Amino acid sequence: MPASPSILSAAFYVPRRNNLITTDVEAAFYALAEAGLTVDRRSQLRVVPERRIPELSGEVHEGARTFEGASSIDQAIALLRHVSADYWGQVMLRGQFAIGGSFEEVTAVVCPFTAEANSLFSAHLVFRKPGLLLNDRPPGRRAQDALEVLDRLQDTVVPVVGFLDTEQPHVDVRMLKAGRLPWLPWAGYLSPGALRTLGSGALEKLPEWVGWLEGATGVKGASGSRRRRGGGLLWVLPDHGLGQNAYGPTEHITLEPWRQYLRRAVA
Repeated sequence: MPASPSILSAAFYVPRRNNLITTDVEAAFYALAEAGLTVDRRSQLRVVPERRIPELSGEVHEGARTFEGASSIDQAIALLRHVSADYWGQVMLRGQFAIGGSFEEVTAVVCPFTAEANSLFSAHLVFRKPGLLLNDRPPGRRAQDALEVLDRLQDTVVPVVGFLDTEQPHVDVRMLKAGRLPWLPWAGYLSPGALRTLGSGALEKLPEWVGWLEGATGVKGASGSRRRRGGGLLWVLPDHGLGQNAYGPTEHITLEPWRQYLRRAVA
């Protein structure tokens, strides 16, 4: 597994539901708040013109516009309305997000133009505590808390796809329509439509493979999956990196059946 910073981030690709992208961005922040985001009382609103998904640090980029007094979602949106949407590459707020009974430091970022289409945009949570969910709790608790976080977020944000990992695949509409993902993240959510499309429905069988992976890797209790009422799917793989390198060399010969399965959905 390639070395990467042990900083988790969540990425959700969301359908545009309004004629004005400004309305969708505001709705995304309210949805994050409903899922458990609270804004720091001394938070700043940061607006970055660069149109891309955020880096793991979630810190200020060169050229960012910074506004004081964003101590709530309402106040942040009031400040944002004074900035032309042409500059809304990444809109950032700092706060806390509830995980496993405690509030963790996080940077919330909404990116209106990342999906290279007029039909999707993305919302992100970049957690600032190294090792969160990865090294700070037993495997069973890790999987349970990851599923709980994703469940709350997908319920309010209502994305097409959502991911939780130490790095994020860049997803665009053309890729989703082709039924492919760059790789399968450690934990995630697929809407009913995405579940039918990706890999021509191959990911419908993902819960069975998650159980198989636990046996093959010997990491019991570290994974899980859950079907949502509407037909969507939540999952957590037993370890990081298992959804990558479907076509490259591997030291895990026992995982070759898993790699063959992955090739149906991973580019």
